[in-house]
Amino acid sequence: MRKALIISVTVFLIITLLFMGLYFVYKNSTKNNLDHKLKTLNNNWTELLHIQDKKNSLLRILVNGGSQNIQYTDSLSIYLREYNANRKDIGECNPDLVYKQYLSNKYMLPLIKFYSENDQLVNIDKKNILKNTLDNIEKTNTVVEKYNSSVRDYNLYYSTFPNFLIAKSCGFKRKDYFEMRFGVENKDPKITQKERREWQRKIEMEHGLSE
Repeated sequence: MRKALIISVTVFLIITLLFMGLYFVYKNSTKNNLDHKLKTLNNNWTELLHIQDKKNSLLRILVNGGSQNIQYTDSLSIYLREYNANRKDIGECNPDLVYKQYLSNKYMLPLIKFYSENDQLVNIDKKNILKNTLDNIEKTNTVVEKYNSSVRDYNLYYSTFPNFLIAKSCGFKRKDYFEMRFGVENKDPKITQKERREWQRKIEMEHGLSE
């Protein structure tokens, strides 16, 4: 009887140690994968900010040389000054930043339209700046897509069970998407967020997850 007990305890300890070992291996693997995906995401974000800086520099030239009768010119000038002053404080994507970018794009569209439709009034230097601005906008949208793809990859891995338990214990958090495109009209992100919350509540109610 005693021998059987010793064998049982030994087997239990071996199994426990085995599971603990597997857990730590899986935890380290998960943490390393999250670190790698987060590094890719952060690199994409840094690239997005860098290309944004170039776009804003070009817009400053267009704003300073443009007609004050263009809609939102003053608002765009104020935004560019505030963005430049707070550039070092931009750590990561967040809803407030996306909303400000939405406004900056809204302010930018009439300016781009003015220069594009009044070619005869624009000198060669401004034409080149306009072309560079349009090229920059196209590149920015490509980087936005790349950033959102890395966010999607990271969040999906983060949300998978049991990864999210390990992720939370290690201090990882879900990341926000940059949900807008430059050079075209966008839906107000505050309205989009409200609609998304209402949709989530509707789904929860249908599944009896909320009152």
